[in-house]
Amino acid sequence: QWIKPLMEEGYAGARTMGSEFVEYLWGWEVTSPELISDAVWNELKDVYIDDSRDLGLDTFLSEGDKRYVQTNILAVMLVAIDKGFWPAGEQTTAQLAQQFASNIIEHGNPGSGHTHANHPMYELVKARLSAERAAEIEAVLARSRTAAEQPAAQPSTIREVQLAPSELAPNQQAEESSAAKGGAEQAESARSGMSPTWYWLLAIVVVIFGVGIRRGFRANA
Repeated sequence: QWIKPLMEEGYAGARTMGSEFVEYLWGWEVTSPELISDAVWNELKDVYIDDSRDLGLDTFLSEGDKRYVQTNILAVMLVAIDKGFWPAGEQTTAQLAQQFASNIIEHGNPGSGHTHANHPMYELVKARLSAERAAEIEAVLARSRTAAEQPAAQPSTIREVQLAPSELAPNQQAEESSAAKGGAEQAESARSGMSPTWYWLLAIVVVIFGVGIRRGFRANA
């Protein structure tokens, strides 16, 4: 009554199976393990992996993007085994590991939740595979590891960066212009050996001297 209507919803229905049932089941197992018996995990495998109810779930979950949901369901069961919550037995563990590995190798790694490339559960999986198959899944995992999981590259050199005038803010341009103008005036003063203040004093002395001479001529006349 719950599974068949979800199957009619396609990928959205598959996502609901994975997130609102399997993930919640795992959450209850971790927080209240006394509530989840081994029989629950056995029935999960029977129905969702082996399709014991003949609902077509095995085919449904292996179609298109729904296979990523199936991969996550398999991962949850393998983590439950790996952490000792579900003593599934070697035959069941090998079956789940091989199907999980086939999904990863042939269709890619979802890379989220229990399928992220550095999850310790992969050691359990690779131990149930042939050497060739184990190398194949490790190659996929190596490609799926993100750059954030790799050591950050260190800069080899440090170089001062100077911005062009057009890249400066307006107030910065004004400050740069004012500083350049002041520098030019100071350079000119240095070349002449006199500051602008001395120019003004010399001009005043010349004017006073000229006025005195003019008054002297008038008095003699």
